[in-house]
Amino acid sequence: MECEIATVRGRVASSWRRNAGGFDLDIELPANATACARLVAEYPGHRLSEVREGETTLWRREGRNYSVAGAHLLEASPNGVRVQLDSGSYRFRVVTTPA
Repeated sequence: MECEIATVRGRVASSWRRNAGGFDLDIELPANATACARLVAEYPGHRLSEVREGETTLWRREGRNYSVAGAHLLEASPNGVRVQLDSGSYRFRVVTTPA
C-alpha cells in the first residue's frame, strides 16, 4: 500500500507491506516538517516484539528503548509504539510474534 500528498512544505509519502514476521513501513517527510507515527501490531494471535528503524532497534518487548536519529519514542505498549519523526526518510520494521 502506498500513498503520498503534496503539502506546503513538500511531499509526504508512506508505504507499507506485510512480511512473515510483521510489516515494514517507509515514511518520507520534507524539510522543516515533523510527524507522529503509530506502529501497531493489533491482529489476532500476534503481539509486538520489536520495532527497528533501518538496522537500529528502537524498541523491544523486554522493556529496552533505544535512540535513533530523528525518531523519538513517545509511548510504548504491548500493542504498539508512537514515534515523533523529524524531517527525513525512515524505514521501520515491526516484528510480531504469536501471542
